[in-house]
Amino acid sequence: MSQRPSKGCTNPGWNKGRGDLCWHLLSVSLQAHPDVSLEQKEARSKGLRMRFKRKKDLKEQIRELQAIIHIQEQGRKLRTQASEEAVRKNRDLIAFLRTTLRAEMHELNLGLKYDHVTISRACLDRKRVKIAMADYTMEQARESLSQRVFDRINTHNILLYEVKRRGNRLEELQGILQGLIDLEMASPELQLQLQTIRQLENNIEKMQVNIMTADKVHILYVKMVGVLRGELSQLPFVLEDLEHRVGTYQTELQGMDLMAKDMQEAMEAAKEDMANAESELIAEKKFRENSLSIQKKQIERIRAKDPIERHRRMQIRRDMDFPALMMREGTRGAKLEASKAQIEYQGLVTSEVEKVKSAVQCSHLWDIAGRFMAQKKSEENLQQQITKSEKKRRGLKSQLKALELQRAELKFHQSPGFLSSKTLEENLWKNLEEEEERLSRIRGQAFKNQELLLHFENGVDNLILRLWDIRVPGQEGFPKMEDVFEKLQFCETKLLHLSRKMLDLPSDILRPDESNESFVHLRNFLEESARDEPQNLRIAFDEDEEDVRGLSPALRGSARPVTPSSSRQLASICSSGLSFTEGGGAVTARVKPCWCFLPPRGRIPTHCLCLGFTVKSPSSVSPGRVACAR
Repeated sequence: MSQRPSKGCTNPGWNKGRGDLCWHLLSVSLQAHPDVSLEQKEARSKGLRMRFKRKKDLKEQIRELQAIIHIQEQGRKLRTQASEEAVRKNRDLIAFLRTTLRAEMHELNLGLKYDHVTISRACLDRKRVKIAMADYTMEQARESLSQRVFDRINTHNILLYEVKRRGNRLEELQGILQGLIDLEMASPELQLQLQTIRQLENNIEKMQVNIMTADKVHILYVKMVGVLRGELSQLPFVLEDLEHRVGTYQTELQGMDLMAKDMQEAMEAAKEDMANAESELIAEKKFRENSLSIQKKQIERIRAKDPIERHRRMQIRRDMDFPALMMREGTRGAKLEASKAQIEYQGLVTSEVEKVKSAVQCSHLWDIAGRFMAQKKSEENLQQQITKSEKKRRGLKSQLKALELQRAELKFHQSPGFLSSKTLEENLWKNLEEEEERLSRIRGQAFKNQELLLHFENGVDNLILRLWDIRVPGQEGFPKMEDVFEKLQFCETKLLHLSRKMLDLPSDILRPDESNESFVHLRNFLEESARDEPQNLRIAFDEDEEDVRGLSPALRGSARPVTPSSSRQLASICSSGLSFTEGGGAVTARVKPCWCFLPPRGRIPTHCLCLGFTVKSPSSVSPGRVACAR
């Protein structure tokens, strides 16, 4: 037997001999079985060859891996040896460095100790400096001490320089003093020369002053010439602006004159209404007094016929006291009826103010704050009236309950005065219903009055804003106006000033030129287009001479009905109306022809000039535009 190679041996001769041996054994095994066919023998031989070849490759790979592992083990051994040598060298170096570090630290401590000793010796008489330099090094201490020494030296040098400068100045002053002393002892000729020099100097100064004043006067003259030239160039524009303002003031004054006439007519109508209302109030008061006296007599008769229940009625009388209540209600009703004339007067003034507002073309964006304040006031007043009415209703309910109890007692305990008490009850029920109807009317009237007051205040505020730029002599600034009357007085002064200014101007400056064909053609075209517009409300014009006199033939006879529910609604539709009269189921308004814009109900018209028309039936009006006569 051949010896097996050791692990890691890579002898190719041994491997080759081993392969030949395998082939020999294979051929022997095939010859030992003669009964096997030739094909099977070839297949077996081929499989054995492949198996031997695969085993041979695996063995070669194993040998290569074993060689690589052997080389790696040798490298690891070399690396460990090198690292051990490096550790040994570093250990020796660390020991050497530690010894040198201890020596240097010892030297450093000695140096610091000597430095502190030196610093303490240098600062023996200065304890504060010594404490401050306790942590300083020698270089830092030397630098700070040298800086202090340098500062002292600089201060010494500055003081020496000041001493030298003052010495030089003292010498100069001594020389000047000596010169002055010599001048005092000068000769007469020298004195004359000095006097002549002083006179010449004074003359030169005076001449310089005159030259400067002359230069200033010349510059001022040049500036004045330039300013006057600029003003002269602006004068034509100023004159044109003044002419334009005069024209606008003329138109405004014409409108104010018409408004003053309308105001006088409204005042006369208001006086007549007040006189009629006063007579009606007197008659109503007499009627109430008579009815109360009759009721008192009836009550006395009931008391005389029924003496058994007198004590009970006396107890109820304290809670009821109906005649006194009727007297109070009568006086209150009289006051309310008396205020009707004032309300109508307020309505007339409101219409006039709205007319002025439309003439100056007011804008509702300016009224928002005032409108909110007025709305708040009206809400407070209405709330107070509601509370009063509720109190009154509760009182009437309590009286009604007492009367019902009395009625029940009289019903089940009939007395000779039963019929008279029944009639009294019926009268009381009628009076109660009348008072409730009257209360509802008063509430509606108060609400309408609040709306009119709101419109009036907004119109006055707009008029004040329009008249703000008009200056009245003797009235400067913006006075404090706390109520509407002061605002009206302010507007009155402005308007009177405008009327006085317009008296000197000719009245026919802004009259439309009827001879101008283009003007007439344009006016007729606008009137026809407004009449044929389907969105406009239809208004029926009165065929009076005053109303039809200024109309064109295209608009005469055009009937366009408008249907507001009352004169107050008509005032909210066209708030610049002059007066309203009711009769025959129709409400007639007398106003100027114009273009009107009809807003939703409860709002102030944005563009509302005057218009004359007749309302046919009391129904609601839908928002839209109103086509007017002019």
